[in-house]
Amino acid sequence: MKALKQFETLSVKNKIYFGFGLVIATAIVIGGTSIVKSLGVSTEFDRVSATTADARIAAKIDTDMAKTLLNTRAFIADRSGADLEAARKFLQDTKGGIETAKQKFTSQQAADLIAQSATALIEYEAGLERVLELYGERDTIVAKQLDVIAPNIRKLLQ
Repeated sequence: MKALKQFETLSVKNKIYFGFGLVIATAIVIGGTSIVKSLGVSTEFDRVSATTADARIAAKIDTDMAKTLLNTRAFIADRSGADLEAARKFLQDTKGGIETAKQKFTSQQAADLIAQSATALIEYEAGLERVLELYGERDTIVAKQLDVIAPNIRKLLQ
């Protein structure tokens, strides 16, 4: 109440100065708050940018592995050398992506997932090589059987 009485006793000129002073103080507070909030948004943009870069690396690994699987299945279906070479190329690209991720990812969780992926990729590559060995063995067995059967069929046809 005492402050209100003092305000009433001020001259019009002082009341106007006081009013503009309040407006200026409010503008400074709002401006300062805006600057602090803007810096916080800038920090969030940096965090999102870093996450986006990590996501791009992960997406590239995922895409290369999907292409590896697709070409491996195509090779198994038709035994095309081009499909096998494409599968091996994408397998190497996947390995390269995993190496890039090992260097760029900083969180422990991401490092653990990359290590698991690298182990699974090694197992996949060994499995692919084993499939190729089994195909070779199969071809050898089939050729031997045909070598035995073919002369008998020729005799029957004559």
